[in-house]
Amino acid sequence: METIEELDAMRRDLSAAIGRAKKAGEDASHLIARHREIGRRIEQLRPNTPAANADGQPLTTELISDVGRFANMREEWRELARHGHCCSPFLLWEWLYPWWETYGDGRELALVTCRHGGKLVGIAPLMWGVRRGRTIDRRTLGFIGTGERALGDYFGLILARGHEDQVRLALLEEVSGVLHDGLTAELTLMAADGDMARLVEALAGRGLEAIVRPRRNSVLVTLPGSFEEFVESVPSPRRRSYLRNQDEALRGRFSSIEYTSARTEAEMLELIAALSGFSRERLTGDGTASAWEEESFCRCMLRICAAFLECGGLRLEGLRLDGAVAAVLMGFVHGGTYFLYQISFDPGFAEFRPGHCLIGHRIRESIREGLTSFDFLAGEHGYKTTYSDGRKRLADVTVFWPTPRSLWRTGLGYIAEACRTKAKSVLGRT
Repeated sequence: METIEELDAMRRDLSAAIGRAKKAGEDASHLIARHREIGRRIEQLRPNTPAANADGQPLTTELISDVGRFANMREEWRELARHGHCCSPFLLWEWLYPWWETYGDGRELALVTCRHGGKLVGIAPLMWGVRRGRTIDRRTLGFIGTGERALGDYFGLILARGHEDQVRLALLEEVSGVLHDGLTAELTLMAADGDMARLVEALAGRGLEAIVRPRRNSVLVTLPGSFEEFVESVPSPRRRSYLRNQDEALRGRFSSIEYTSARTEAEMLELIAALSGFSRERLTGDGTASAWEEESFCRCMLRICAAFLECGGLRLEGLRLDGAVAAVLMGFVHGGTYFLYQISFDPGFAEFRPGHCLIGHRIRESIREGLTSFDFLAGEHGYKTTYSDGRKRLADVTVFWPTPRSLWRTGLGYIAEACRTKAKSVLGRT
């Protein structure tokens, strides 16, 4: 019987052979099948690598490209996400399917599922796209929900609890084979450090190379048992004082102060229209284009909000002063965490800080709901950091098969990106 080292050498030789066959325009399907088979044999030989669940039942994986099947997975997807490991609302069917309805044209679905006894226990929500280059176009494998203005954070795998290791291995075995089918493809992952380390380790075990690029950190608030405890934990004395008295300035100026939440479709549409209008007005004044000016973005967010409203995960809220909407906050709840996606306010009410009034109200309500954390998402903006010192580190990981050409190209791209980042940093200090 061959050793792991011998099988790894055979797999590397097959990778080179597949590359030569594709370059010559020849059929490489038999080589790819052999490559996958060797990969499975390597996994079976690795220590502490389960080939099946604890009950001995095998895990079965499937690559789904049929959008109709994607549309019909809502209930079992929701069940898996509710009881499994799913790091954000941006991995839920309620986010990804409306996104695909809006932006799916020109892309190819590559949804990888894992089942145990017919029950869904894992999902890698992927798609094929094309990255346009100066000389060549590259086929890329990425997460559904990336590459457009309607973008979330924390992309990764959805795994059944208690079976994470087995399901992760089964999914990534299929993903590595899918990635090899497009030899020049890249898989870009976006997730928090813990998930990222496990993904990179598992993919590296299959002979794939990875380049990690840090992203902007998220600002994360750990919610205590009461709003008063939260206020005491806020690092900014000025913000602590404001939270204790956030409505006092409003009461001296307005006869009616009302916090509202969208519970019907009509209320949802009204608040989204206000949020869209405020965003366009404020950004246009700064000379910046708002995403809400794009018809596709508006259509996508309406579909997403409608789906989350139906399942109870939408938190679309407004602050009304004397009946007029002064600020709107859009967020989503999943897994005991509130995720703040977007906030905007009427510039005419800017002196009263209506956005911060709404954030303070939402934090108070999150504590009342029994949520354990409040996630401001990526970007250490000043309006976020005054609430918490907590951070969640994020990274992009580009995974690829290591051919001399891909190593040179990807490494050169990494160096160029590092130079651009350094230049921006230097220019920002001058």
